[in-house]
Amino acid sequence: MPHKGPALTVGGEFDKLASSIAMGCNVVEYIGARVASKDSSWARLSLSASSRICARLMGEVTVKKPGSSDMMPTPTDPLSRLARLAETVDREFEEIQRRQDAQMQCRSGCSACCRAGLSITRVEEAFLRRGLASMHESIREELAGRTRDEKREMCPALDPEGRCQVYAHRPLICRSYGVPLRRRREVVLVNPAVIDVCDLNFAGTRLPTLPPVDVLDQTSLDAAVAEIDDEYCEVHGFPRGERIPIAHILATSAPDTTGSYARTIRERAAATTNLRQSCS
Repeated sequence: MPHKGPALTVGGEFDKLASSIAMGCNVVEYIGARVASKDSSWARLSLSASSRICARLMGEVTVKKPGSSDMMPTPTDPLSRLARLAETVDREFEEIQRRQDAQMQCRSGCSACCRAGLSITRVEEAFLRRGLASMHESIREELAGRTRDEKREMCPALDPEGRCQVYAHRPLICRSYGVPLRRRREVVLVNPAVIDVCDLNFAGTRLPTLPPVDVLDQTSLDAAVAEIDDEYCEVHGFPRGERIPIAHILATSAPDTTGSYARTIRERAAATTNLRQSCS
């Protein structure tokens, strides 16, 4: 039976390690892990204070002793890795909502958290554009048209009924928001982490008293997305860390703009390749 990767929730083995790290514990034990890298070789990972290293373990590494035969293969393509991570977050959200349904108001048509001005990473942009490319031209034109409303306060991906028209390819933050989210602090003064949630959910509940399994680790999720985005940017010649407004993506998805955008992507990639060759 395939061995599943660590869960994203606070109660998982991964998060027990991450929690210890966030509290400043000196974790010196090494583990053998098969890293989803180009050569898929075995690596010895030190569990340091970097949540970026921890994120590398989350969903992309199967932790087993060297020599085990039930290793689960992991996709190395950045878009495939992002899709796999999105599926994991969706499952975690659904399980938390099933257990805490009475405390949550998240339903189809609820768009209280879908505000305008959101930006996403380059790899999430590519994932979203893949979904847009499969839509009918009339829908893409409708989405692009909403981006021209400068007074609009809600995300332009929402239809008049408040439903997301790019739901299957929405960004990771849109998938996690609504359940309790734990964010570990860079500088620990009193509490090593803070738990946040949508104002409509868990009203009157002291969030620190929630079962650990019902809290999603947003710090680790952000680090995992950044890790995948770095690889995507390296492959496609984009500067790391860029954020692209969703409104811009929707505005350039209409039939009359996709061609020019594609040319821009190819031109930037070609320029980067030429620069690398001239420097080598």
